[in-house]
Amino acid sequence: MRKKRAITSMLLAAVLLLGGCGNGAQQTAEGSEPESGAVSEEGTVEENDSAGKDGQNADGKNFSEAATVTFFSTETDAALAALTTLIDNFNAENEYNITVEISTPSDYETLMKTRMASNNLPDIFGTHGWAVRRYDEYLYDLSGESWAGSVDDGIRNIITDESGKLCALPLGQAIEGIQFNKDVLDTYGINPLELDTWDKFVAALEKIRDESNGEVAPMFLAGSEVGITGFFTNSLCAVNVGGNEAAGANALLHGEEFDWKYVAQVMQAYKDLADNELFNDGYMTAQVPDMIEAIATGKCAFIFLGTQVMEGASAANPDLNWGFMPYPAMSDLGATEPAFVNGEQGTYGIWKDSPNLEVARKVLEYLAQPENIAYYCNNSGKPAGIDGVELELAEKNEYYGIFTDVKAVGQFDRTYLPNGLFDVMGDAQAKVLMGSIDAEEGAKMMQEEYDRLFGKAE
Repeated sequence: MRKKRAITSMLLAAVLLLGGCGNGAQQTAEGSEPESGAVSEEGTVEENDSAGKDGQNADGKNFSEAATVTFFSTETDAALAALTTLIDNFNAENEYNITVEISTPSDYETLMKTRMASNNLPDIFGTHGWAVRRYDEYLYDLSGESWAGSVDDGIRNIITDESGKLCALPLGQAIEGIQFNKDVLDTYGINPLELDTWDKFVAALEKIRDESNGEVAPMFLAGSEVGITGFFTNSLCAVNVGGNEAAGANALLHGEEFDWKYVAQVMQAYKDLADNELFNDGYMTAQVPDMIEAIATGKCAFIFLGTQVMEGASAANPDLNWGFMPYPAMSDLGATEPAFVNGEQGTYGIWKDSPNLEVARKVLEYLAQPENIAYYCNNSGKPAGIDGVELELAEKNEYYGIFTDVKAVGQFDRTYLPNGLFDVMGDAQAKVLMGSIDAEEGAKMMQEEYDRLFGKAE
């Protein structure tokens, strides 16, 4: 089973432990609450009028009977607090007798697989990276909704299938890159804006290693969890294999011939960091709290898990001066430009067979309003999934406004691989790092599992 959600929970739990934040979600929310009355009185849908006007559904029937909409989410902490506020506002304000019941099941993926098997899904649910590859056949086409034309191009292709069906509403985007302690970089004269290639990035790590005499870890790896180890592999593959046309990753979508040497090269580049002492001491046993303490106190320069970790590290050290940058391009693989990895966090679709289909559409219509997107994103620290929304993120950290023109690519496993390969990727990379297998054998582990799983998928 995938470990990413568990990793996020670990990160946030560690953040609270180190920062002494207590109530977590409520204390990290900063944006002002959206004004009441955000639900339109008519609830019209301009491009797809099947929801009707004046509170009518597709059959022209008024929403006079109370409806309860089930809403499953994978959100945690600040993002969950913001989403819950919006849902509470909708429940209080809407004139259609709609009540939304939001829940966050602990074993989300297992529960959703069970619900898919019985074709009994929630009315609205978070797609958590699998809008197209897993949930497509169960989702209602949202491409005709009034807000659909405003979906940001950075995530549109990730949540749109080959037929043009828009599978989800993206409240925000999971823009993942490499995070850094800006004061540490300044100490060693490193400009993160110049680290656009892997060679330049590695040179910066080596500079920190040499000039700090081992006092500062160039990069921190919390390798006690193979899911975190695999996260970096997955991200580097997303940018330098999936985002690299020369690698031909699209072949993986259809079980066609793919040269796994590209994955092996990523695994070897990762191993080279370890061999050249560019990670922290004890990197295979270090844990997430160790990583957060190191980045917060200047004992390391770079980490690679997500901006939400840095928000938490700031709770441990309010004076922390931090930033983030895209993953650099590996020119040896044919990659030509750096990129962020864009995942589905805060993306919600509607079950196509929902008995509450029309009222569920009104819920998403409400959430898609600019003031509600702004509230969610300002509090969760995510860029908006809808264009034209003014956010306060750049006021909190200048780097939110610096890399706005850098491309974003989809997560490698969720874009190109069958479900189940992420754990194998992490396990293979961990074995490569420990030297029990080489990079070619690590890629071979993935290839064999891909062949097996793809055969099952067919």
